[in-house]
This record gives sequence, structure tokens and C-alpha cells, in this order.
Amino acid sequence: MLEALAREIAYASAGHYWTAVVTGTVAALAAIGMGFRFLAHKRLIEDMPTARLRAAAQGYVELSGQARLFDGEQIVAPLTGRACCWYRFKVERRDRGSGRHGRDHNRWQRVDGGESTDLFMLDDGTGRCAVDPEGASITPSMRNVWYGNSHIPPRLTTRKTWLGAAAASAFGGGYRYSEEVIVIDSPLYALGFFRTHGGASTPIDTTHDATALLKEWKADRATLLQRYDRNRDGEIDATEWEHARADAHAEVAQLRASRSHAPPAVDMLSRPPHGSQPYILAARTEDEIKGRHRLLSGLCMTAGTALGLCIAWSIIARLQGPL
Repeated sequence: MLEALAREIAYASAGHYWTAVVTGTVAALAAIGMGFRFLAHKRLIEDMPTARLRAAAQGYVELSGQARLFDGEQIVAPLTGRACCWYRFKVERRDRGSGRHGRDHNRWQRVDGGESTDLFMLDDGTGRCAVDPEGASITPSMRNVWYGNSHIPPRLTTRKTWLGAAAASAFGGGYRYSEEVIVIDSPLYALGFFRTHGGASTPIDTTHDATALLKEWKADRATLLQRYDRNRDGEIDATEWEHARADAHAEVAQLRASRSHAPPAVDMLSRPPHGSQPYILAARTEDEIKGRHRLLSGLCMTAGTALGLCIAWSIIARLQGPL
């Protein structure tokens, strides 16, 4: 069998063969790169300590709790009508036909789809924070795939197994529907950027704000002289400048006091500002996430290495020529 394959490779046209080699090499390198990426994420998850919301520091953090909705809010998955914290869905139409070489093809063409961007809540028992799912790598609680004969999906009464989905794919209707959701009250692991927005708890840098205020006053020199040039010599001396500094700090302090009546602070978890830091949301426990990344890393590296070895063997067979 290998001899026959080597003969096919040796006689293949140069254009087709080297195009396949380049494509395969790119795919192998991409698979190995994805393997290292999953491995790096796994190690990051292992090394990051889990913070509690009650005492979480501002910045890049790891959180673990339960996914919930805010009071009065409702997020509904569009295909099943199920209440959830997050959803992603897709509707595809089966496209049967013949290709350029007379070969029949059976492809799925996307005709509709979308993803929830609404905020939901992470509750770890010590506090709550809003979660912005935009830009996150999301592992859902469940994924359903089913089939029908129209753009509007039939009612999904039971969760489909992979075996049932495979059978329906071969013999089912002309439309395929897929939906992923994060179920309310499911476990939620999160790795992202934590920040408190607004409220009286937001710290004010008095020195920085006072300096900025003094710069504004200096820009309007006439008003500054009228207000602080007490000896009327046309200049602001050291003593007069100290009066101006004291007034600036007093105005900033008054601003701080007025903020005590501001709305409550909102804790938010979102995509990190630095692209090198992953944003992960998973409806799983931390141990399950580490196991999943370990498995994906191994599969990607194995597939990439195997493909690379096959390409190397084909090049050797090509250079040796027909046997």
C-alpha cells in the first residue's frame, strides 16, 4: 500500500503536489501552535490563584462561582426559547450538488446565527460582578444540534446525543440548527480583567487632580492674578501660589465628598486590554478546564506532528522517484 502511494506521489503533477505540501505544512504548524497555546493557557490557569470578589484586586484575575442573571433581566436563547445567561446559535442549509469534476458534494451553508452580548452575573458567595462576554473564549454548559425542513427550527423536546445527531445528519432534513448556552446557576470559571466602575468607592488621586486643576487656572492668567495676586505686583509669588494650591486641594476634597452620593460602584469582568492575556469564560470547574486544555493540547500537537511526518515521508518518496 505504501509503495502504491509512493508511486502516486512520484507521478503527481509538480503544481498539485507542492501546493498540497505547502498547505499541509501550514496546517501542521498551525496545529502545533494551537497545541502550545492550549498548554500555555493550562499553565496560566494552574499558576493563577483564585480571587474572591470581596477582596479581588483591580486587574487580571481568576474567579470561580456561579452564573446568574441580574434581577429583572432576561436572556433567552432564540432557537429553543430557553432562559440562560449566554447563548450562541447557528442555522445552516444543506447544499447538495455536483462539483467541477462531477463529484457530488454535501455542504452546510450558514443562513443565520448570532451570539449574546448581554451582561450576566458571576456570584462566588462573597460578592457579585457583572460579566461582559464580548471577546471571550467561551465553553458553554451544553450544545445541542438538531435537524428540520425549514429555516424556523422545530421544537427541541429532548437533548440530542452525538449518535442521534450523526444519524440525523445523514438522513435528516435540509436544515441544521445548533445552539450553545450557559445555563443559569451553572458553575462558572473566569479569567479576565476585573475593574470597579463608578460609585463612591472609586479612588480619587487628590494630588493628580489638584495639579490638573492648577494647570487650568494657570491657563487663564488674568483670572489667576485677580484671584491670588494680593500685593498687586502682576506676579504670583510663593506665598500666593500656596494659597492657590490650598484652594485647589479644597475643591478636589469637595468633589470627593460629593461623590459619596453617587450611585453604587459596579464590579465588571471583561476582556483584558492586553491582547496577550486570554479572556476565558467556562461553565465548568477549574479542574475540568485544566483537563480540557491538557487534552486539546495533546490532540493538536499529536495531529500536527503526525501530519508533519507524513509530509516529510511524501517529500522523500517524491525525491526518490518511482520504485
